[in-house]
Amino acid sequence: MQNTLKSTIFLLAAALLPLASCGPAGSPTAENTTECKTYLIRPHQEELEQELLDCKDAARIFLAGTIDMGVSRDWQSEMVARLQDSTRNLIFFSPRQEHWDASKPGEMDYQVNWELSHLEQADRIIMYIIATSKSPISLLEMGLHARSGKMEVICEPDFYRFDNVRITCQYYGVPLFTSLEEFYEKECRTSKATSKALSDAPSVATSPQTWAFPVEGDLVFVRGGESDFSEAIGESTGGGYVHVGIAAKVEGRLCIIEADDRQGVWAQSWEAFRTQYPALTIMRMKGDFPLQEAVSRAKSFIGQDYDWAYLPDNGRLYCSELVQLSYLDKAGQPIFPSRPMNFRAPDGSLPEFWEQLFRQQGQPVPQGVPGTNPNDLSRSPYLETVGSTGHGQTITGSQTVGSTECR
Repeated sequence: MQNTLKSTIFLLAAALLPLASCGPAGSPTAENTTECKTYLIRPHQEELEQELLDCKDAARIFLAGTIDMGVSRDWQSEMVARLQDSTRNLIFFSPRQEHWDASKPGEMDYQVNWELSHLEQADRIIMYIIATSKSPISLLEMGLHARSGKMEVICEPDFYRFDNVRITCQYYGVPLFTSLEEFYEKECRTSKATSKALSDAPSVATSPQTWAFPVEGDLVFVRGGESDFSEAIGESTGGGYVHVGIAAKVEGRLCIIEADDRQGVWAQSWEAFRTQYPALTIMRMKGDFPLQEAVSRAKSFIGQDYDWAYLPDNGRLYCSELVQLSYLDKAGQPIFPSRPMNFRAPDGSLPEFWEQLFRQQGQPVPQGVPGTNPNDLSRSPYLETVGSTGHGQTITGSQTVGSTECR
């Protein structure tokens, strides 16, 4: 493997979020460049990577999936040429080496460690599994990051383990596409909708820290969390999401309506919400759904208390229950169904947080009572992921309740 730098740099033209080119595939030419750049980094390009350390506002995308020891098509380079963003710099990580030599001493250890570390660093993981491949390492990496909330999978239906991939994606709420073209169409469709919304909020759109931008009616999911409450939710619901809110315009300002454990149902500004929760996934309703009606219902719940009992129809709401009661079909029924709630960890034990909570309230644990949770919502076939913000991003904004509440 030569250590010379051979990064592919594309100058971008399309002003779209989160990432997309709606035109034909191919690298942009010098005539339609902007100041934003895309970098493709492969193993053994530490010098270039070091130069980009100061590029704090860049989005980092790992291209996981089929390589077959370098024999398969170089879809990673093709994808870099298709995914474009003129609002910020992009850094793509591709594990494909131009001159892979497994016999070189230490090379296998280097490659595996490079992939593991860059998967962790990435804000977004896009995995493509080709039907004719075996892709055992891709399946391993999918298992490692299925709960991260930052993965999207493209798997061709003729892949010999397609059903395993399909079921796992469904369980963990990972967006699944059956072809590259389907994925690119989603990117283009999402970008057009988001691009339209950006014209209504130029101050947010031009922020170098913006990686994903919700529009009214989107659901904003919170990934992870360090509190005992967040850990208990993650253990019990089998996924990476611990909270969810609804994007809405309140007096012309983009806000998030949420059932908060401290505030009850309220609306706070998007800027404050993304400061409080740096790791977010934004999902959008597919098709022609009456979003304004859903948003209006959500607004009507503002002022209700948080539902620490986690019981239906008690005049109080928890976060995913707010979403469930806001998004109704034409018959007035929730489009997100209730399921028997689970409060136990995978090993069958009851997390200490839940045990103490319900003991203090003098009520039995509502195990099996119909309800919902953020991870169940995220797996709905009515939703598609349109973007995310990653861990470690620095996003400015006040967290003071008095100045960020939407009224």
